[in-house]
Parts: sequence; structure tokens; C-alpha cells
Amino acid sequence: RELFVRSPLVRRILLNLIAYGLSTLLAVWIFQGFWIHLRIDLALFGYLWAGYNLTVALVGRLAHRIERALGEVATVGAIASLPVVGFLGMAWTAGSPGTAGVILGVLLGLLFQVGRGLTQVVLKDELNARVRPELRATANSVSGLGVRLGYAMLGPALGALIDGPGYATALGAAGTFYVLVALGLALPLAQVLGRRKEKSAESKR
Repeated sequence: RELFVRSPLVRRILLNLIAYGLSTLLAVWIFQGFWIHLRIDLALFGYLWAGYNLTVALVGRLAHRIERALGEVATVGAIASLPVVGFLGMAWTAGSPGTAGVILGVLLGLLFQVGRGLTQVVLKDELNARVRPELRATANSVSGLGVRLGYAMLGPALGALIDGPGYATALGAAGTFYVLVALGLALPLAQVLGRRKEKSAESKR
């Protein structure tokens, strides 16, 4: 009730936290196979992972500064846009071999790490600020469970697409799915935050 019934805002924050946590989990399990598809030397994988994880750490460290600079609404928009651009961009590079395609494919993967840093700080803080202290641990556990359940459903389907039509089709499908997620989950959250900001500004006049 606390998470799904009492407050529409809390419910929307939680659902977005789950959806965009899932986007990074899906991407993380795609990366190595995608790098192999791009014919990146296996010896470089450790450096790529180090760079990707450092990106998460750096963005997480700067997440609140980014949020203050962009505002809540634009930050939610960024979180929603990053997996769309990442998946669709990687789908395009999957069919574009060559040095330029490899470099672009690696850079597009970084978008998920930026999104992960923002999601795990900004959305999680938004959730924790609105849940009673004695329920915060449970709220975060529910969020983590939602991500894993989502992966249990979508991960095998994405893997089947990779094994069948290939990376371009699978990543294109994932990007299309996150367009729908942005419209169905992120946009309503951004609208609520925008109205709340307007009301706050009016009350200060």
C-alpha cells in the first residue's frame, strides 16, 4: 500500500526506478557479446569494463549536481532518453563494422552507465525521501526484486532475438520497448514533477 496505493507519485518513481534499473541490467549482459560481435580484442575487455564502471561512479558522484543544473523534469527526461539512444544506436552500429562502428558502439554503451549513475542516485533518493524510514529498506528491496523479475521475463526474449535474427534486431526491439517505457512511465512522472514545481513556484510568490 505504501508503495503502490498511497501515493501516485511514489508509485511512478518506483516503477521508473525498476524500469531504468532493468535497462542497465539488460545492457550489461549484452555488452560482452556485442563487443565480440564488433570484433573487439578480448584483451581490451578488462579496460572497457573498468572505464564503464568508473563512468557509473563518476556520474553517481555528480548526480545531484547534474540534477540541480538540469532540474528534476529534464533529469527524468535524460534518464528516459539514454537507453533509447543507447539501444537504437547500438542496433545501428551492429550492422556497421569497421573502426568507426566499433568506437561508436563502445561510446553508446557508456550511455547506459551514465543512466545507471543517475537512476541509482536521483530516483532512489526521490523514493527514499517519500517513504517512511522504517519502510525504506523494504522499498529498495522491492525495487531490486522488480528489476530481477523484469530481467527474468525480458532477458531470455532478448537472448532469443540475439541468437536468431541477431544483435541489430534485438537491440532495435529493446530500443523500441524503451520508447514505450518513456511514454508510459517517464513522461507521466515528469508531468507530475513539473506540476509540483509550478505549484511550489506559485506558493513562493
